[in-house]
Amino acid sequence: MPTKLSKLFSSSSRVEILEALYHAFCGLGLRQIAELCNLHVHSAEVALKQMHTEKLVKRRKQKQRLFYSLNTQNENYELLKSIFIATEANKINARSFLVINEGKQVMKFINTSQSMIKKARNSYHGIR
Repeated sequence: MPTKLSKLFSSSSRVEILEALYHAFCGLGLRQIAELCNLHVHSAEVALKQMHTEKLVKRRKQKQRLFYSLNTQNENYELLKSIFIATEANKINARSFLVINEGKQVMKFINTSQSMIKKARNSYHGIR
């Protein structure tokens, strides 16, 4: 039975961890996850244990460390993937809008500066 959306996104910590794992190229260690998500290590550990129990995340042991990754076989993986893709697209669109506006401001400044430089050169050479 699929995990309910309310359970998937029951806390901001879970969402942050799921997103960090989605963007990770390989498994992440507990401390890496906690640092990336700006969480206390214990909070990250509790959330990861719960998500592992729900089979949202997988873990593998390498020497003495545990590495976590999203379980791509989980019935909710495609939903999470589409949400994170849409979120990234929205972030890119919002950033693009800001960059375009910044570019317009810079162009306005350049045009004003060029006009002022031209006036200064003309007045220096006695041209009006």
